[in-house]
Amino acid sequence: MELTPQLIDRLKHATFCRPAIVELADLFKETTAEEISTLVAQLTERGEDVALDRLLNVCAYLDFLVEPTVLAESAAVIADLTDLPYCYVNQDAAAIAPLIKMARSELLSWQRQAILGRLATELALRHETDHAEVKRLLQYLREEIRTPPAVALVYDSLNMLESGELKECVFPVMLDYDIDKTLPDRPPPKIIGGGETVRRPIPKLGRNEPCHCGSGKKYKRCCFEKDQAILADASSYAGVTKSQLVEDPGIVNDADVIRDLRAYEVKKLKPETLATNQLIPASQQAQRFGLMEVSFAMLIERSHRTDGTYPLDEGHFVDLMEYALAHNDIEMAQRARAMVPRDIEFVDWDEVDLQFALCQDPKHLAMIEARCKEAFCCLPDEKTGFRNHEFCNLTHLFRLNFPALSILFGRAAVLECPDRVLDNELVVERVHQARIDLGLSPWDDPIDTWFNDQEREEIGRARDKKQARETEALREQLAESREKIKQAEKGLSAKETMLADLKRELESTTVLQETPKTVPEKPQQEPQEAAQETMVRLRRQVDNLKAEIGNQQEKRQRLRHELERERQRAQRASAAQASADNKEQANDGTAPEMPGENARHIVVPDYHNSFRDACQSLPGSVAASAMKAIAAFAVYDPTIWRNARSIRQLTSIYRVRIGLHYRLLLRWIPGQDLTALDLIPRQDLESWIKRHA
Repeated sequence: MELTPQLIDRLKHATFCRPAIVELADLFKETTAEEISTLVAQLTERGEDVALDRLLNVCAYLDFLVEPTVLAESAAVIADLTDLPYCYVNQDAAAIAPLIKMARSELLSWQRQAILGRLATELALRHETDHAEVKRLLQYLREEIRTPPAVALVYDSLNMLESGELKECVFPVMLDYDIDKTLPDRPPPKIIGGGETVRRPIPKLGRNEPCHCGSGKKYKRCCFEKDQAILADASSYAGVTKSQLVEDPGIVNDADVIRDLRAYEVKKLKPETLATNQLIPASQQAQRFGLMEVSFAMLIERSHRTDGTYPLDEGHFVDLMEYALAHNDIEMAQRARAMVPRDIEFVDWDEVDLQFALCQDPKHLAMIEARCKEAFCCLPDEKTGFRNHEFCNLTHLFRLNFPALSILFGRAAVLECPDRVLDNELVVERVHQARIDLGLSPWDDPIDTWFNDQEREEIGRARDKKQARETEALREQLAESREKIKQAEKGLSAKETMLADLKRELESTTVLQETPKTVPEKPQQEPQEAAQETMVRLRRQVDNLKAEIGNQQEKRQRLRHELERERQRAQRASAAQASADNKEQANDGTAPEMPGENARHIVVPDYHNSFRDACQSLPGSVAASAMKAIAAFAVYDPTIWRNARSIRQLTSIYRVRIGLHYRLLLRWIPGQDLTALDLIPRQDLESWIKRHA
């Protein structure tokens, strides 16, 4: 089947309803899948968006499998993107790669990129393919897209991919769309202007008035039906339809028309037909879609126009040149550069020359790029467990001839593999040597600050681990003490029970002894003596039990005191840090107010003798950090000013945090005085304030 103007017209005038799609399906039911794919490609190339919509509806209704690459490319032209998922219901895993490629194309809007990413996600889950490329696409779209609905769809696709299940999350599953169930039985109502404020493209006439075409017939019997189709295509400009605007935007002399065009519509624009104020927006829109030839043609046409209020700003050619360089189009970049005067302001030609050199001869940088990629992506060695320290190798490689690059690779080496302690120590030495070659101070590199911060964090972690161990030991001691008290209480209870039994036995013996004698005294002498001995023995046992019970009670009391001491010790240990924080915050006021740009007078710092003495007695890293903080405060570095706090009790005195354990005290009078007063341990801050208040 050939794509004729009659076929295009029939597709364009078909509506999205069951009768119209069934009628078209009868027309295409004998067509092969290859012929359908060819027709889709031709409509895409011509930019026939509405006709393409209907043809894809027919393909979905007849279960035709459109060639995956052709189907993905149609996403740039199709008028209603919600018609596209119907065609992917029966596609297999081969459709994923074209979707990924097209989703990253500059020809698509953010919404279309997000929908293609969603379709690729669902196909990958349905056919259980490798998710790596799809996940990389979604991560790219998440960083690139800014429209909230499209961003939400990308995040929902990522969540679906992470779950590994093809089920509805926030958005429905597009591969579950069924065109047979979706098609309405009646054509949808016509909406003039698509819901926006529109103006009539034709004059308003009564049905029985003479037709405006001059035929002499009544309007209802002449052009009425034809005009209804024109009214449905009304635009916001009087006498102009939307179709006319797309074909010839210059008829309205409005730049906003250009900004609404899509890639395939921008391709069709002819510079000579556009109004002067539309040429720059057309160039920018073409550049946005990667259509650099169209963008250049628009700028050339604008440079020839003399009817504009302002001459062409050559900066637009600079923008095109930089865009072309970023996309490795050297020929276009050179053509745009030829249009830029050499004396133009705000252009760093050295930077431009470097960009051209990098694009024209990238082989050396390509080698470095490959090694950096290897450093980032390499896996740990199976035997040693370490990764190849490629950044370390690059640090040494560039050390003699390119010291600045050596420093950069050295920083990357330390951050990428912080566990390679011995290698990193040598890397730091190389960085210091490279800084000397560049005429810089060897000890002021950020890598030294990073190491100092890591050392402080390590000390803090070691302290936290020690406190955790001590706390755990205290918990064990408390548990042991509780168990001892429990056992002692059990033993004491048993002794008390035994004592009660002995008391009852003793009382019964005493009662028997005091019973009136009714028999001769001599025969009862021996039983009386035995009873007397029993009483003595029982009293002795009672006394022993009382003494033992007393000892047990004393031991229990001692254990309780010990338990209470351990509990208080644990509470003091856990509250010490919070107490120090609260005391410091209680003494803090507000941060110093940063002067405006014009009011920032740099004052050379003075150093009090107390500060000098502290620098002599404290570790060198602490003193170095304090000196850097003073200099940063003097030059109004925001990172230091944000961490500085005034002291409520002292006027013009500020404290600055130096690591975890030290505080720098400064006196600052704006534009007049900056003095480093002292450098003290954190726990001495309150006493220092009381002493100087």
